[in-house]
Amino acid sequence: MDGAWYERIGAEQGLLQGDFITGCPTLTLPEDLDEIGTGDFEIDVVYYNAVVITQSCDLSSKGADKVLLCPYFSFKDWLARVKDFQAAVKAGGNTDKIVKSEFDKLRKGSYVAFHLLNKDESIGFNDYQVVELGASFSVKRTVIDALVEKDLRSGRLLSPYREHLSQAFATYFMRVALPNDSLVIEDVSYYRSQSNYS
Repeated sequence: MDGAWYERIGAEQGLLQGDFITGCPTLTLPEDLDEIGTGDFEIDVVYYNAVVITQSCDLSSKGADKVLLCPYFSFKDWLARVKDFQAAVKAGGNTDKIVKSEFDKLRKGSYVAFHLLNKDESIGFNDYQVVELGASFSVKRTVIDALVEKDLRSGRLLSPYREHLSQAFATYFMRVALPNDSLVIEDVSYYRSQSNYS
C-alpha cells in the first residue's frame, strides 16, 4: 500500500467525500420493538468515527441537506468481531494465521461489506482502518458542518483511494444481476400524455 493516502485538513477547508469525522453522532432506536409505536420510548445517541460517502459535487452545491457516512474501525477492533479469531483467542491457540488470512481477505476485497484503508500515523491511524459499508447512516448537514467548524476531522482520503472507496460502496449496494431487457417499457402512452405531469 504505497503512496500518499491521506492529507491533514483544517476547519477552514470545505467538506468533501472521503473526510474522516471523529465522534459523529447518530440516533438508534430501541431493540425492543414493543416500545416503538407507544409514543414513549428512549432513543440513544451513538458516536462513530465515520467517513463521508456523499459525493463532493453534492456537498459543494449545498444541495444535500443530509450527509451519508460509513463507520470505520481499526483492523484490530474489526478483527475482535471475527468469530474464528474470537474462538482461537478463547482456546488459547495461535492467531497469527487467522490474522494474516483475514487481512488478505480484506485487502483482496473478498468481504464485500468492508473496505480496507491504509494506516498513517500522521492523522492518527496507527493501524489499518476498515470501513463498514453495510452500516451507512445519514446525518443532517448542519450537524456535520458544526463538527467541521469544531475541527473534528482527522484527515481526508486522497485520490484514487477516495474513488476506490466510493466504488466499493456502490458495489456493495448493486449486487443484483438483472437481464439487459429488464427495463424495457412497451407502453409509453402514459408518458407521452403531458396532462399526466401537469
